[in-house]
Amino acid sequence: MAIATYTELQASVLSWMNRPDLSAQVPDFVAIAESRINDDLRVSQMLTAAALFTVANMQTVALPTDWLAFKALSVSGEPMQYLPADRIRAQADGGTREPDSYAIEGGNLLLSQTPDAVYTIDTVYFAKIPSLASAVGGVNWLLTKYPNIYLYGALVSACQFTMNDERANYWGGLYASAIESAIRADRLATSSGSPLRIRTR
Repeated sequence: MAIATYTELQASVLSWMNRPDLSAQVPDFVAIAESRINDDLRVSQMLTAAALFTVANMQTVALPTDWLAFKALSVSGEPMQYLPADRIRAQADGGTREPDSYAIEGGNLLLSQTPDAVYTIDTVYFAKIPSLASAVGGVNWLLTKYPNIYLYGALVSACQFTMNDERANYWGGLYASAIESAIRADRLATSSGSPLRIRTR
């Protein structure tokens, strides 16, 4: 059975489980799988560029709603450095100027200095997988490229629901292998075309 849409994924989960009586629970299985995938997967297709804007005299900036993790941040063309939040607070001197460091605190970016004006923070970050339940046509890039990740992840949740730990562990192993393969393939693809350099001492 082809798995190209949300509807087809749900049908496959029921078929592989041989449990047509679980149709009402399958959307939950997929949603739980998506949450797990967001925790485990980091590939280039998840990268998004966005500009964040500071507010004068405010030390925090709200993170994007689909944010998972930063890959890079810069302000005025200079890379920003990560610092623990407690260190930023300990170093606060009450002054206002362009920030050069940051921490993550809750749903906010905590800046090392309170901005004295509006600054643009250019970011590249890993974004959450678009939910299949709300995606147009029930399709997103992950289902198109890696339907096995979705299927195995949903089957783990289904087996946990039916309290079949042995099968949950089985599908969990296949899910983990699929995640590792996707990350490995992405690394090879993003570095392809670049000649190897021999480093001399």
